[in-house]
Amino acid sequence: MLADIHLTLWKKHKPDFSSLFLNSGAHIQHHYLFNSKAYAGIIKNPEWYCPKDYDPLIHILLEYDKQIGKLLSKKMLK
Repeated sequence: MLADIHLTLWKKHKPDFSSLFLNSGAHIQHHYLFNSKAYAGIIKNPEWYCPKDYDPLIHILLEYDKQIGKLLSKKMLK
């Protein structure tokens, strides 16, 4: 949502400089790292907390990729 708002406001106001800080990835990594396929450890989240086959970390990384792609397509990043 923040990325969409940022892009909408950027299009409207065309600033010389803008910044967007996305911290949701850190939150998701902190709470769901044990469910990630990138994690090779033995600790796992309980099934009631997060199903064992669900990887929230990959979902946030894919969302970041999509949002950065939007910015690049608008030539906001140089």
